[in-house]
Amino acid sequence: MKAPEELRYKSLSLVYLQIFTVEGFDQQRLDNRYFKSIPNSIDRQIFDLASLPRNPVERYRFTPFHFSLRLDSSREGEARTGQRQEPALVEGTMFVEMSVFFARTVSITYRAVIDGTRCTCSRLLGTDDLIALASLRVGAEHWNRKREEGTEARTPSNINLKVNDISVELFHLDEEGNVLLSSRAVPEEGCFEEIQRRYKRFVLNSQRPVEAPVPAWRRWVKGARRLFPARRRPVEAPREEEWRDMNYVHVDIWEDVSHERDIFRFMDSPGIIAHILAEHRRELVGLMSFYPYEWPYRSPEAFKEVCGEDVAIDTDDLVLLNQYICVVFGTYGLRGAGAPTDWKEQLAEARESYHVSWPEYLLILEMVLAKRYTLDTVAGEYLRGTLAISTLGRAREQIERNARQVLKVNHTLLQLDAVRYSRFISHKIMFERTARALELEEEQRRLEEMMEKVDKSLCSISETRKLRQSTLLNIVLGSVSAASLLGILLQNVKVPFMVAVGWGEFADHAGITIVLMTLLILIGSATGIIAYRLHGRRGRGA
Repeated sequence: MKAPEELRYKSLSLVYLQIFTVEGFDQQRLDNRYFKSIPNSIDRQIFDLASLPRNPVERYRFTPFHFSLRLDSSREGEARTGQRQEPALVEGTMFVEMSVFFARTVSITYRAVIDGTRCTCSRLLGTDDLIALASLRVGAEHWNRKREEGTEARTPSNINLKVNDISVELFHLDEEGNVLLSSRAVPEEGCFEEIQRRYKRFVLNSQRPVEAPVPAWRRWVKGARRLFPARRRPVEAPREEEWRDMNYVHVDIWEDVSHERDIFRFMDSPGIIAHILAEHRRELVGLMSFYPYEWPYRSPEAFKEVCGEDVAIDTDDLVLLNQYICVVFGTYGLRGAGAPTDWKEQLAEARESYHVSWPEYLLILEMVLAKRYTLDTVAGEYLRGTLAISTLGRAREQIERNARQVLKVNHTLLQLDAVRYSRFISHKIMFERTARALELEEEQRRLEEMMEKVDKSLCSISETRKLRQSTLLNIVLGSVSAASLLGILLQNVKVPFMVAVGWGEFADHAGITIVLMTLLILIGSATGIIAYRLHGRRGRGA
């Protein structure tokens, strides 16, 4: 079988997105030794902010750190291509930025710009190398077994592809997310996941309520702390759900993408995109399914399901995305000299300031992902609040809380709907196409169905509570009736009706007579009900 032709990547950007929620984000609480607020002009260029009370996006830049890793795809790729390549050493600066949407949804982006300056690579990257880079946090599938050195023994099979020899330097956060004056090493095992965890803890620790100070008069009174302990606001420990973030990868491939046969230099930019779509479908399916080394055996018929449709508007752009990765081929830098826009200058400015070629689309993608994450977290909060009901008396309280939460979530979703205040129609179209590819309408429909089921369950719990209350009320009424009967029994009463009908001898014992008649009626009624139910059960059993 002839070895398939591959794409080669010289320059590109990788953006790893980590999205989570912080209620009521306050910039004043952040430790400004490690970050600074950045005025991002792209927001005011593409959004009409005059109708909004505040900037919808607040941006911050953290101190970058240095990383290096080795991509060794030579062993697996040699069997397919017949050529052995040296491992690719990627090293440079990882930029870290944070966007906060409407003081609630946080998106931390880790940006590696492989351009020969900010990040260097020892050789051109192939698709297998790109999959390994993109899967630092999401995870790629690759079955492998390694032979132990000096023996014939093999280790058990492992399905998870791991990038070897990743190391981090100049990193200034400890395990709890506290800022360090001097850098500290990060363990290689699960390194990138640990980095994300520390950044999130840095943000969450600053936003949690602090303990209230002990009033001065309590310290003055002898033994006040022991006799009247100060009531402090509890500092909640991180819940398990807090670490279940949304992780996403944005891959921005630049216009210097090449081909093994070097045919792209004879094509214009729309021709390059058309060739990639027609001849490299298997390769794209492997890239967007995180399945390296065996992408030549992927089915091209799965392209639409795995990669989706091209959401770009221009013919010289290719934007493919699914639930886990977005790949952008931007060849507009190859447009001819007659173009009214100097694209080389525009791209250089965008990559210098925003680390990607198309910053407005990255912002659109972030807002769509924030909207999707909001839908997911609301579903979890709904179920968690319902399952936390320990008594029937809290059911109505939970229904009211859910109703208020629905209003708050709908307000947040309306805010994250960038179509409402985007300046340009092209951005509105891109937002709608991206939202359709990420199935936002389907997620919203599922959320509404789940909320309806939860509300029905809560209403059922509330009705059960009412039944129990009515049962309790019947018991109370029965007790009152019994007390009344005892009162009649203990009183010396005469009933004029009995004297009139000739039962004078029973008139002096009317209380006893009434009690006995009442008991006979109750016993007869209870016996009839029990007999009726037993007869019904025998009939159903037959």
